[in-house]
Order: sequence, then C-alpha cells, then structure tokens
Amino acid sequence: MTTESKKQEDFNFTTSHRVSYADILEPRAFVKGGQKKGEPKYSGTFIIDPTPVMKTIDGKEVDMSDLAQLKRACTAMLNANNKSGKKLKIGRLTEEQEQAGTHVEVQVPWKDGTKEADKMKAKGKDGEAFRGMVLVKGTSKYQPALAAIENKKIIEFTTPESVAGAKKFFYSGAYLVPSFGLHAYKGDEGKPDGVSLYLNAVLFAKHGPRLGGRSANATDTFKGYIGSISDEDPTAGAASGESLDDEDTFE
Repeated sequence: MTTESKKQEDFNFTTSHRVSYADILEPRAFVKGGQKKGEPKYSGTFIIDPTPVMKTIDGKEVDMSDLAQLKRACTAMLNANNKSGKKLKIGRLTEEQEQAGTHVEVQVPWKDGTKEADKMKAKGKDGEAFRGMVLVKGTSKYQPALAAIENKKIIEFTTPESVAGAKKFFYSGAYLVPSFGLHAYKGDEGKPDGVSLYLNAVLFAKHGPRLGGRSANATDTFKGYIGSISDEDPTAGAASGESLDDEDTFE
C-alpha cells in the first residue's frame, strides 16, 4: 500500500521487445510463498537488449534508445520527489551507506536480467532468455488497450469477442511495443519510495519463440509507428551521468 502518488506523461516505446510473464489478456494475482498477494493485475515484463542508440545532440553523444530515455524519465521523477537531500540508491543500502546516512533507498521498475537468469538457474528453471538483458515491468488493474499490426494496418481489439480471439498475439515470447504511464509513489510500512509503470497499451509487432510463465486508445497511441517500428531491440541502460547506482529490484 502507498500513501501518495504522482503521475507524469505517458511514455511510448517506438521499438518492439519480447514480453515474458504476459498476463495481458487476463489479470493474475502476485504469488509469493505459494500465497496470492493483493488483487489480480494485468502485467508484462519486457526483455530489452541494453545496446545504446547514440545520436549527436547539441554537439554531444547521447543514448536515445527507448530504455535510456525511460530511465532518464524515472530518474528525473525520483529526483524531483527526493526531499531528503541524500543521494538515491536503487535497491538495498550497503552497511557503509546506512552508517554514513548519505543515501536513501528507492525502487524502480527495471532489473538486471543476468541476475534474474542466475536466480532461476539456481532454482532449476530456464531463464536464459533474460541473460544480458534489462527487464522492464509494467502492471495495471485495468486491461491495457490492445492492438496488432496486420497487413501494414493497426487492428484494435476492443470487444470481449475480439479480445478472446487475440490470444495468438499476446503471449509470452511475442514482440510487443508497450506504452507506459509513469507514477512516482511514496512508500509506507517500511517500503521505500519509487517509480512504477502502468501498462497502458500494447501493440503486437511480430511473433517470437514462446517463453514459459505466464485505457489508452491503441490507434491514437501507435498511429505514427507504421513503417518506423524496428523488429530489433537497440535499447540501452541508464544514461551517462545518472545519479542512481546500478542495482535493480522489483517484485
């Protein structure tokens, strides 16, 4: 539970990425220790290749990949809401940082795919699709707007019948273009402040090998993407000079 939240403009990706844990057509409750936690939600975890897309802006080389821009937006939101005067740290503080009182813990909606792959391997599960990647998670208590590209046209799924017939598009392993809403929240009950992503809309771009596991207007959101969407995943990590440390956690 959180006591306060603040919404920023939506962030629309322009490139497609494989999705895992694709609970996009039916909501699912988070399960921990075999017990369901909280209300069922729609969600997807996007597997993003951290390769920079460098462009020259005002004489400087800047990473303009979707992921780099998303991380900059989240960082700006966290910094704007930081009233402590301390440096922000993603994930748990070290003992030295706790003793020095120089940092404050925050949470973000991305994490290191290699760390996740190692955790899964230790449990006898196959998470190799995550290795070397960055994982970005979006959730919503409402079903995201759904659309797919077919014959160079955007097809929307807006009725229960059309949504039921869209299962061939929205599955774990498919390549989707997500649209997120960024929300800063103030933690309570011992949980740190952070930023979460609301999954507003998803656009099916192409099929991919299936993976295990599980109210925007889609046409308006994605109408400018025909002919510009890349099937490659040229996305990147945190921006150069970012004040957050590279330790990622989210449930």
